[in-house]
Amino acid sequence: MESDADRARHGQPRNSAEELHRALDAYAATLQGDRADHLISAEPEPIAAVRAREREAAEQAQLQKMAKTTVAAAMLEKVTDPRRPHGLLGDDQLQERISAADVQTTALAKVVEIEQRRERQQAEQVTAVRAQVHAELAGERNRLTAAPTARHHG
Repeated sequence: MESDADRARHGQPRNSAEELHRALDAYAATLQGDRADHLISAEPEPIAAVRAREREAAEQAQLQKMAKTTVAAAMLEKVTDPRRPHGLLGDDQLQERISAADVQTTALAKVVEIEQRRERQQAEQVTAVRAQVHAELAGERNRLTAAPTARHHG
């Protein structure tokens, strides 16, 4: 499991515990994507990422359900008149309120779309920054790991 470079750098394990520890470190490095020689089998996506996506999808579904309920309640309010015993508006008033509600619904949908786009862009920026930090840390780790080897051979 350990790469040839790691074996050359560290030499032979002193005992079975060190051999196991190094094998686990090498396996972890392949799972984290820190090594070029990934496992041959398909690597599963980290569980935390899958669960976060599922949680986010459930939250989005709940928000959409709440938004639809709120819009339906607002539209019902727009077509009723508490001053009338039966609560309904005349045809002209009803059409005016329906048109106004349609305009409001369209405007709200655009606001939601803009907000969702902004949230996606922020998430993409966070992902890009994380990837950059991860790459910089991996490079620094590689530099620091290689530094003692260069001193011993130099």
